[in-house]
Amino acid sequence: MKKALLRLEDVGPGGYYESEESLWKLRVIADFLSAADVPFHVAMIPRFINPKTGYDRSIADRRDPHVRSFLATLDYLHKRGGSIGLHGYSHQYGESVSGDGFEFAYAECATDCAPDDPKAAFLERGAFESSYASRRMRNGFLAAFSSGLSIDWFETPHYTASENQRRVIEGWTGLIFENDPHSEETRKIVVDDADLPLFRGTIYVPTPLYYLDGAHPEQDLQRMCEQSKSFQDGEIAGFFYHPYLEFPFISREGSRVVYEEHSYLKRLVRCFQAERFRFVSLLSQVSFVPTMRQTDFFPGQEIWVGDIDGDRQSELIVRERETGDWYAASVSLELFPCRRSAPLEPRRVLRGVGGGEVLIGDVNGDGRDDLVLWDRASGAWRVALSDGESFQAPSVWLDYFGSGGMWKAFLADWNGDGRADLAVWNKVTGAWRLAESDGAKFCPLRGVASGHSGIDQQALYADLNGDGRAELLLWNPDSGSWRVGSWQAGALQMERDPWLENWAVGKEWRVRVGDFDRDGRADVLVVDPERGDWQIARSTGERLVPAESVLRPWVAGREMEPLVGVWSPDGRSSICARNRSLRGGTVDFALSVVGKGKPGR
Repeated sequence: MKKALLRLEDVGPGGYYESEESLWKLRVIADFLSAADVPFHVAMIPRFINPKTGYDRSIADRRDPHVRSFLATLDYLHKRGGSIGLHGYSHQYGESVSGDGFEFAYAECATDCAPDDPKAAFLERGAFESSYASRRMRNGFLAAFSSGLSIDWFETPHYTASENQRRVIEGWTGLIFENDPHSEETRKIVVDDADLPLFRGTIYVPTPLYYLDGAHPEQDLQRMCEQSKSFQDGEIAGFFYHPYLEFPFISREGSRVVYEEHSYLKRLVRCFQAERFRFVSLLSQVSFVPTMRQTDFFPGQEIWVGDIDGDRQSELIVRERETGDWYAASVSLELFPCRRSAPLEPRRVLRGVGGGEVLIGDVNGDGRDDLVLWDRASGAWRVALSDGESFQAPSVWLDYFGSGGMWKAFLADWNGDGRADLAVWNKVTGAWRLAESDGAKFCPLRGVASGHSGIDQQALYADLNGDGRAELLLWNPDSGSWRVGSWQAGALQMERDPWLENWAVGKEWRVRVGDFDRDGRADVLVVDPERGDWQIARSTGERLVPAESVLRPWVAGREMEPLVGVWSPDGRSSICARNRSLRGGTVDFALSVVGKGKPGR
């Protein structure tokens, strides 16, 4: 499938968009694009400055009548299918005018030259925070947050910044809508997996066809339509367009809107559609966007994920093996696409409890995840319940269950009563044993359920069909086959047909589950740590469908461990890459945008 990306460029609260008439025409353009089923993007300049006239308006000033009209227009564009991005802060410096001027340093600058930043600006936190580039990025994001607009991505003014400032910009956001300055690739999305002290990885989405120049519009229109013919399936024919060029083609005749068919934008859309391009949204072409990084985080220690305080967002849970002390750290990624989140501040939630294999889940149904410790040798199961702030002292919930080295244990609500139950699986014989939670203990069910021998298979539990019960998911790494079963009256009922075949073939893959698109059904994540390859298959409730968008390479390394949790208010599961030894122990997060972008037609 050939894909096209359309961006409306340099839209700010001034200049060509200083009048109510111009804002009305922006709405007309959005109506046309929406009716044509063309997802579009708006590069928004938060603060418009014209030093020559003294004009200066920021979207942060919601008391200003024109700013209110401008924000209402952008909200209208958003509802008509427009994705809003941050296009610098003022898109100018010194005596230059917003939209025309440059905002960051570049070697060829002769007048109104922004200052450069030292190399330390992207290597040391203090220098980063005080740098010129950081001040501009911070002001842009603060203006956007104050305005109430929903921002999805960032674009550097004129795609121009010095090498040092480019890294500072990447330290502020992990999704940039422009050609990747670090590579020669211009037709495909690029993930730059840079490992720097303050961040890891940035996604660049290109615009290889550039834009239609108002100085010679017919020539550029012909060029863009002709060059589009060279694009292949899987490549992105991205381009941008200044919407004020459409204004002469839009007028009113009484109550009727006249939008002439020979306008440049309409002709561009028609020529792409004639070449069988599908207009898509940027967010539909990515799955996870790199966000915050924390280093020096419990080096060498294991990490789990759970919701101890019941706020429906996950925490990182750490056990110090030397002391038996447990810690929890809350994570917030709500500032997306800004990746500058507050540092993690671990708190101790349990003291001096070591030993045992660890499982995390809500075993008493109070909405808070509890700690379950399994002594494999004796078959003893201890539970430390969460009181919302910490774990209580553990107590034995079950003895002599799943003892020996042959069993693999799971916590899953397979009976749908809101409490996580036990399931243990003997991978050699295929036998299953189950124990229900009654909120105070685990109660083994009689007998042993037969299942599938699992020497060549891996098992997970997740609510794949949204019925409130966890299904069993069996994956065969040798064939890439994914089969689903459920427990009914203590018996395992496997569905006849696999939900997916020939996907994630090979034992190098690590498997996790989470609701990445927030549709109430768990999806499947597979990760190849060494290649930094992250892929998902979305659940329809009856089958698994691999998503076209993948994240790779990101945090590539043999020792990387993938984690899944909910770290944003929208309730989507997102991902974390843990490396116990890198930079004193790193946790790198990437936020899910799966299902957020309109795929287009």
